[in-house]
Order: sequence, then C-alpha cells, then structure tokens
Amino acid sequence: MELYSRCRDYRQLDSYFTQSFLESVEPDEAPGHAPAGDLEQKIYEALADPGREILSPLGQFLAANYCATATDDEFKAVFTSSQIIDADWIFYLALPPAAYANTCRRIQDQFRNAAPHSEASNTKKLILIEKPFQNTLEEATELARELESMEQESLGLQFYSVDHYAAKWTLSRLPAMVRELQTFRDIVSNTERVVIDLSETKAIPVFRTSYMASTGLFNDMMPHALVALQFLFAGQSVTVRGDRTKCLAVGSEEEFSCAVERDQAGSAANNCNRETYFSIQIELRVGGQDERQSRSVVVFIRCAKALSKENKQVHIIPHRKEDDLPFFTIDIAREDFPEPTIEDVYPGSITDGNVSKGEQRGYSKILFDAVSFLRRNHSMENRSLPPPLEFLTPKQSVEVIRNMVEIKHSLRRNHARDHGGVDPFQNPPPYPAGVSWLDEKKEWPILFPLGPDE
Repeated sequence: MELYSRCRDYRQLDSYFTQSFLESVEPDEAPGHAPAGDLEQKIYEALADPGREILSPLGQFLAANYCATATDDEFKAVFTSSQIIDADWIFYLALPPAAYANTCRRIQDQFRNAAPHSEASNTKKLILIEKPFQNTLEEATELARELESMEQESLGLQFYSVDHYAAKWTLSRLPAMVRELQTFRDIVSNTERVVIDLSETKAIPVFRTSYMASTGLFNDMMPHALVALQFLFAGQSVTVRGDRTKCLAVGSEEEFSCAVERDQAGSAANNCNRETYFSIQIELRVGGQDERQSRSVVVFIRCAKALSKENKQVHIIPHRKEDDLPFFTIDIAREDFPEPTIEDVYPGSITDGNVSKGEQRGYSKILFDAVSFLRRNHSMENRSLPPPLEFLTPKQSVEVIRNMVEIKHSLRRNHARDHGGVDPFQNPPPYPAGVSWLDEKKEWPILFPLGPDE
C-alpha cells in the first residue's frame, strides 16, 4: 500500500505496477484517482492471489532490493556478511542534504568495525550522493572536507555526488562530442544562447512538503542545469557575470503553498522556500586558453512543477550569422543509454533494459556505470582509472554549490535593485496547477527558443 501511495503521488503507477492490476483495482477511474475507501482491501485481495502479476519488472526489482533502515538495528542488518570489508559495495543515497554527513559516518563505522581488511584485497566502497550536495557553500565545504577525510582511511571508501539528469546518455556524452565531432565543436564555439527547460506536469507530493520547503526548488534543480553547462563547456574557463543575471518569473503552486502553511502552522513559515517555479537569465563569459577569445553566452533556465505540459530539453543555439550551423537540442526526458551487453559479473537487474524506462534510465545508468567502474579498476591492477563523467568528487561538488549560491545571490541583489528591494524568492505569488507559464512576455526565449524574435 505504501509503494502504491508513493507511486500515485508521483504519477508513476504504470512504471511499477502491471496494467491489469491497475485496471482491476481502479476499473472505473484513471489510475491514482479512485476513492480511498476500499482501495486498500482490493490491494490486499490481489496480494493474496499467488497467480496474479501485480508488479512490473521495475516494481519487482524495487521490492526485491528494498531494505528499510529506519531503526539502528535495521541499518546494521544491511551489513550482515562476515567479510563485508573485502567485498565491493555501492551505496546510492537519495536523502535530504542534512542527512548525508551522519549517514556516511554510520557507513564508515560499519566498515571500521568489520573484520580486518585482507592484505590482498583491493575492494572499493562507492557512496553515491544524489543532488543537491548541500544547500549552502559553508555546508558543502564542510561535508566535502569530512568525506575527503574518510577517503584517507584504508577502508576503500570513495564518495561521489551524482545527478540522474547528468547521467542521461547525450548529456554525459557532450564533452566527447565536442572533442570528436568538428560540426558540434563549431556549434559550441559559436554558441550564442543556451536554453534549459526542466518543467514537469507533476506537482510536489504532500509527503515531500517538508523537504521542498527546507531545500527549495532552486537548490533542488539548479545543479541539473549547472552540470549540463559544465559538460557543454568542458575544458574552457567559464565565469558567471553576476551583474547580468535576471529573474524572469518566480511562483509557488497553490496546493504546495497551502501544504507549507499547514506544515508550518505555529512556526516561522515565512522562512520557508516556497518556489515551485522559477525562470532566470544568466550570462556566461566563456573562453579558452587565450583570454582574448572569450565570448558571452546567454543562458535561460526554467524549472517548474505542476504545469500543463512536461518539457525537459536543452537547446544549444549558435549565432544567427553562422547560417551553416544548425541548432542542437537534447531531449533529456527521452534520452537513454544503449542497452549494454550483459556479462556474468553484472547483476542482470542493472543491465536489463526492461527493468527501467523513461526517466528511470538515468538512475539505472548511474548504477551500471558504478558496477563497470569497479570492475575496470580491478582489471587495471595497480593503476586507478578515473570515475565516470557524471560522478563528481566532493571538491567538484563544492564548486557546483558555489556557483549555485553566487547565482542566487546575484538574482536577489539585482531584482531588489530594480524592484524596490523585493526578494523574488520570498513569498512568491501563487499559481494554479496546469498553467503553461507565469509571464509569457519575459519568458519568451524559454517558451519559444527556436522561434523568431518578437
């Protein structure tokens, strides 16, 4: 019932449950909209039928591998093998930023207290941390310092922050495409504008109200955009022109805003992060080895929840005078990675193309890359291979947070300067679910990135 409720809130029922099961549970309703009355009873009846296929392949994978760790005993039960120190491990942590340091310390303690490390062992423990790494630069710097200290021990711990958007095949291939393809190199060298639109029809589920109110959509989604830009301009010096940053629109979806009010009743609710929609314009100064060749690139970014249409695309648009150069568009939501060849050393569930689909492929590729990284490092004996591109070291993660914080500071400063001291992220105006935009005139370059100018 818990899995069903979570999937319903995320509008992911058809990813985790079979169509026949959904039709039997809610025959007269669209999935996820049946009354709660006898829904639980129907689910229990379906579970009692041994011949009934309830879960999809992805749902089966989740059910088989899920392990609750809400209590200390449950957490310790994960580490049951007497030889845990001499085995490779992969931890994928998707937690609120405030929980990362303590969770990593607890993992470290489990390996410290395990059996002595074999002299011949060369095992690794990859701890993958989902974005956002932290919300402030001070917190990010402190976490990175602590993780780097843990890596110094002889336990084989390696920490990386990951981004399931960055793991998408085309995004993670951007640096190689710039290196290997002359046409794409010309496009990037003559880029005038980049438009990143990460808008969703899904609203923020009620159970995530507290997390989103403490973190904010800006902190949650900006790392996606910044990593994409990092991939695009890899090997070049990139600085943000703070005086050219601009807030185009910021808003808070009505139901989320009400949920925050209920959640924060009796407390200082005004200190919460209420934005569920923001669109901004920033200007980058991009240059190579020779500073005289630096150029300006305007970047438009929109991240939004509960819109009428989903759109997750990156548009790379060259100067208009370069008539022979096409624009380049990456559809993040639809891009996936080529199904790899299954080898005996890989768990089939990670490499099976039927296990995951759509947006889930980003997570699946991260796990596949982690397994592949471990295996290749073992085959290299004493030489150490670099991690997959989408795996950022703690130090690299701090730089992402530094840029994010500086951009937000510039947005606030410039908006206050031009709008009588108003902070655009403080109590943003509400909007109803199902809108297409908040300010079409200001957001024109995002809504119609490849169309003619006004």
